[in-house]
Amino acid sequence: LRRQRQMCIRDSSCAVLNDGSAKCWGKNSDGQLGDGTTTSSSTPVSVSGISTAVSIALGSYHSCAILTDGSIKCWGKGSSLGGLLGNGATTSSSSPVSVSGITTATSIALGDYFSCAVLTDGSVKCWGNNGYGQLGDGSSTHSSIPVSVSGISTATNISLGSIHSCAVLTDRSIKCWGDNSDGRLGDGSTTDSATPVSVTGISTAVGVALGYSYSCAVLMSGSAKCWGTNSYGQLGDGSTTGLSLIHI
Repeated sequence: LRRQRQMCIRDSSCAVLNDGSAKCWGKNSDGQLGDGTTTSSSTPVSVSGISTAVSIALGSYHSCAILTDGSIKCWGKGSSLGGLLGNGATTSSSSPVSVSGITTATSIALGDYFSCAVLTDGSVKCWGNNGYGQLGDGSSTHSSIPVSVSGISTATNISLGSIHSCAVLTDRSIKCWGDNSDGRLGDGSTTDSATPVSVTGISTAVGVALGYSYSCAVLMSGSAKCWGTNSYGQLGDGSTTGLSLIHI
């Protein structure tokens, strides 16, 4: 098993092996295990046709792997709301299909019904559901093929929540887009944005991770800051008050 190449989310799990193959296990009702069936499995099954994977990501209903040539293959649930698999179709696939037009991916993240990839040039492309602007292209139009996120050219990594997205840039700032309920975009407002907005007060980020409706960043100092929904204390500031301002 390659280090840092295993993922678990909701009801299924996947891992990339040292030989570049991938195996998945768990729920398979939408073909998210990638073995050509919709039969769930309590033991790992091989993902069909994957032999050069370098990393893997799981959404709630689909899975994607980056291959050594920078292309991406995805499998699992299709959706009339954009097409989660990025191949121009809205149908499900229980075996991997190629994401259209991506040949230089360096990282990938999956949300509930959408996906985003960082490319070698620092740009970001997203596909799938876009009802809250989570694809970041300035529209709310769903897309079954990748579209470019507006104004992002220096991204280093990306994370997706249920319906919002955030990217760390080379200058250590963070930009987010999509649904902004409870201030999960971190710009001091609760207004949704279909284009990236800057997270207030973050200039030394080394990583970002998103939950269902909140966001957290790790800073160079080793500290963390979080923002968004806080009804269960998930922001870690000792309260249960959700604000659009950052909590330490």
